[in-house]
Amino acid sequence: MKTKTNYLYFIFLSLISVSLTLISCEKDIREFDVSGKVYDPKLKKNVSNAEVVLRASKIKSGIYNSTYVDLQSTNTSSDGTYSFQTPEEIVSGYRFYFNKKDYFDQLIDIETEDLQRNDGFNLNVNLIPIAYVKLTVENTSPVGSEDEIRFRFKNVEVQCKDCWNKEIITGLGPTYYYSRTAQTSGENDLIIEWVVKKGGQQHIYTDTLRTKAFQTINYNINY
Repeated sequence: MKTKTNYLYFIFLSLISVSLTLISCEKDIREFDVSGKVYDPKLKKNVSNAEVVLRASKIKSGIYNSTYVDLQSTNTSSDGTYSFQTPEEIVSGYRFYFNKKDYFDQLIDIETEDLQRNDGFNLNVNLIPIAYVKLTVENTSPVGSEDEIRFRFKNVEVQCKDCWNKEIITGLGPTYYYSRTAQTSGENDLIIEWVVKKGGQQHIYTDTLRTKAFQTINYNINY
């Protein structure tokens, strides 16, 4: 009987020890404070309700994985600020994703040791509002088959697949016509230049377009 009592007492103590160990492990998990602000430098205002996602490239069983997985997500408050906590994990790096409708999204890579710090990590970000420019170019006064125009935007600030870029576009012939609508940064003085060759003469032109955030402006070149 005594032996059975001692056995039960041993089991009881073991269960308590395991429970205390689990509680201790839970308390030992470090968490890191992450905070910041999202701002619109063009309209000079804080960006509310912007999505903020923290991603990480995890290392499992010593194997590096280049795929980033979402760890935390939140939205900015009315003053553009955000904050959350993320637990310590074995990762090769972090990546922040900032996004809001009508703004260019942004990806920012962060070193592991920069985020995993006891005094907290702060990241302030500027989001640029999207504007649209519809450009139409047409040879309205043809001279001959050697008519030529070359045009481009000179000071594009944002690069994306649906954006205007700085590449020169060349149009040839008496019936040349071009029309495209593409994105660019809002509230910006966008410089466009074009060179026209007709009848052995060349003329160079430059103009400035004031883009409007979230709106489309039309610009025509008739040559």
